Amino acid sequence: MIRLHSVLFFIIFLLQEALLCAQKYSNHLQDETSPYLKQHRHNPVDWYPWNQVVLDKAKNENKLLIVSIGYASCHWCHVMEKETFSDTAVSNNMNKHYLSIKVDREERPDIDQIYLSACRLMNGAECGWPLNVIALPDGRPIFIGTYQSKEKWKETISYFANQYRTVPSDLRSFADDLAKGMQPARNLFGEDQEISDSILHERYTAIIHSLDLLKGGKRGSPKFPLHSVYEYVLAYGYQYKNQEATDIVLHYLEKLAASGLHDLLEGGFSRYSIDEDWRVPHFEKMLYDNAQLLSLYSFAYQITKDKKHLQTIHSIHKFISGTLKNKLGGFFSSIDADTDHEEGKYYLWTKGEIDDALHDEGYTDSCIAWFDIREEGNAFSASNYALLGKNVLALKQSIPDRVLQSEIWYEIKKRLVQEKSNRTIPSTDTKIITSWNALMIKGYTDAYMATLKVEYKNMAIQEGEWLWENQWNSKAGLKRVYKNSKKSTEGCLDDYANLGYAFVKLYQISFNKKWLERANRIKNKALQKFKQNENNLFNYSTDTRINSIANTQEIYDQELPSSNAVFARLLFSLSTYLDNEKDAALSKKMIKSTLFSIQPGSVTEYGHWLSNTLWLSHAPYEIGIVGTQYDQVQKEMISHYIPNGFWFGNLRKENIPLLENKYIRGSTTVYVCQNKICLLPVYKPADALKLIQ
Repeated sequence: MIRLHSVLFFIIFLLQEALLCAQKYSNHLQDETSPYLKQHRHNPVDWYPWNQVVLDKAKNENKLLIVSIGYASCHWCHVMEKETFSDTAVSNNMNKHYLSIKVDREERPDIDQIYLSACRLMNGAECGWPLNVIALPDGRPIFIGTYQSKEKWKETISYFANQYRTVPSDLRSFADDLAKGMQPARNLFGEDQEISDSILHERYTAIIHSLDLLKGGKRGSPKFPLHSVYEYVLAYGYQYKNQEATDIVLHYLEKLAASGLHDLLEGGFSRYSIDEDWRVPHFEKMLYDNAQLLSLYSFAYQITKDKKHLQTIHSIHKFISGTLKNKLGGFFSSIDADTDHEEGKYYLWTKGEIDDALHDEGYTDSCIAWFDIREEGNAFSASNYALLGKNVLALKQSIPDRVLQSEIWYEIKKRLVQEKSNRTIPSTDTKIITSWNALMIKGYTDAYMATLKVEYKNMAIQEGEWLWENQWNSKAGLKRVYKNSKKSTEGCLDDYANLGYAFVKLYQISFNKKWLERANRIKNKALQKFKQNENNLFNYSTDTRINSIANTQEIYDQELPSSNAVFARLLFSLSTYLDNEKDAALSKKMIKSTLFSIQPGSVTEYGHWLSNTLWLSHAPYEIGIVGTQYDQVQKEMISHYIPNGFWFGNLRKENIPLLENKYIRGSTTVYVCQNKICLLPVYKPADALKLIQ
C-alpha cells in the first residue's frame, strides 16, 4: 500500500511539474478569447494582441514590429507555434529586437487584408497562413512571408534587426514604395459604359479557359473550391440558355461530392485538396465553405431534382447542425485539421482498421472496391507525395451514384462511424463570426427554396433573429465576433454586406417585411461608417490606424465573396424592394467600374461581380404574389432555379411599392414584372413560370 501511494504521489508530482513547465511563460495574450491567440499565450515570445498600447510602444521605443497572422484550424500555424515560437533561442531574439503581435485573421480580417495585399505585391501568389510580417514601428511592412522553418526564421529576424540598426533609411524607402502600390486603383472609366452581352460572353469564355473541365476547379494543385465562379457560370447558363455552362457546374459538383473533400461519414466539406484529383484534402472544415456549397448544391437540386444533390444538401446540414451549431445560437467557425499533432488523423484509415470495423467479408470487399482502399494507403504527404499507409474515403470515378443510396453503404457507414467514436475529436474554433453566419443563413434560405424542408427555413429565421439580437446595436452597428465578454471587435464591410443580404433572402422565404427594414438599417449604417473612395468602392475597415497604413478595399473573391461585390448586391436588392433610386445608382456605379477593370487572367476572382452584372445586362424579374394562397403559390414557384428573380408577397398588401393596388378580392394573383412594369396577372404558378422562362 505504501508503495502504491508513493507511485501515485510521484505520478501527481510529474503531472504538476509538466503543467508548470507548460505554463512557465506567460505573455500579453492571457485575457484574449480567440482560440488562436490562446494557443500562443504560454509561448516564450512576448506576444501582444493588436491594440493601441503595443503600437504606441513600438513608436516610443523605435522598435520593429513582428505581426504574425493565422487562425485556429491552420495546420502550419500549429507547426510554427510548436517548432519556432516555443523555442527560447528564437524568442530571445524576437523579444530583444522586436515587439511581437499575434493576430487571429478571422477576428481581425482588416489587419489580415492589409498585410495580405502587401504580400501579393511582394510575392505574387505565394501568400497564405501563417502570414509573418516584419514592419516598421508605424506598421508599414518591409518583409512578409508564410511558414518558415525555425532556422530560416532565425536568419530572417536577425537580418532585418541588423538592417534596421545599420541602414534604416533603406527600409523606410522600401516601405514608402510598397505603401504607394497598396493604394486603391482609381478605375472610373467604366462608369458610363453600357454592359453588353458580348462582354459577358468574353468573361465566361475566359473563365472556362482557366478551369479544369475534366476534374473541376482550376488546373493544378493545390485545388480549392471556387464557389463564386461556379455560381456565376450557373447563372450565366440560365440567362443565356447555355447548357454547356450548366453542365460544367453540375459535373464539378458531382466530382466534389464524390471526392476526399466530402466527409462521406459525418458530412460537410474540407477546405481544399493538396492534389489535382480532389483525393487528399487539407482536413480543416470551415463554416464559410460549407455555407457557400450548401447554396450551390441547392441550385443544382432546383435544376435537376437529382437525389444525389439532395443527399449532399442533407450531408452539409448534418455537419453544420451536429458540429458547428451553438446551442444558444449562431454557428462556430471551423473544425481543426489536426488531432494529436497529426493532420487528418481523425479521418484517415488503415486497411486493418477498416477490416476490424466492418468485420464482415462482404462489407469489407464493397468498401475496398468503392473507395480504392489499399494496404499501402491512398493518402500521401503534401511535401513529397509519399504514401502514408492510410486511406481517404473518396468514391472511385467508376462507382455509380446509387452506391451511396444502398443499404450496404448505410451499414458500412454506421460501423465506421461507430469505430471513429473511439478517436480523439478535432478541436472546434468556437468564434461566432457575423459575416460567416450570414453566409450560413443564406445557405439555409437557398436550401429551403430548393427542398421546401421547413427545418431549413426555421434554422435560417432563428439564426437571423439571434444575430440581430446579439450582434446589432443601433448606435454602434455590427459586431464582428460574438463573445461572452465586454471586449468586442467592430464589424467590417463583409459583416454588413453579408448580413444585410442574408436578411433580404429571409424576406424572400418569409415575406415578412421586418427583414427588409433590418437590411435597410444595416445598409444605412454601412454607408455612414465605411469611407467611399474615388473608384466608387468602400474601405473594408473603419479602423483609422489600419487605414493609415493603407486604405485597402476588398475587391476580389477569395475563399469568401468580395465584400464590395456583396454590398453592391445588397444595394441593388434593396433598391428593387424599396424603390430607392439612389441605392440603385450607386450599385450600378460599383459594378460597372469594377467590370471594365477585369483582366482575363484574373477573371476567376470576380465571380460575384459578374453575377451582379447579369442583373444589369438583363433586367431581373420582380415576382409579386398577392392573395389568400400566397404562401402556397410561393412554395410552388421558389423550388425552381430563377437566379434573376426577386420575390414579393403578402395576403393583401403592404408598404412595398410593387405590391400597391395589386390585390384582387377572392383571388391569389401572380405578377411578373421587369423594371417595375408588370404583365397582366396570372392565377396559376405554372403560367407565371412560363412568363419567366
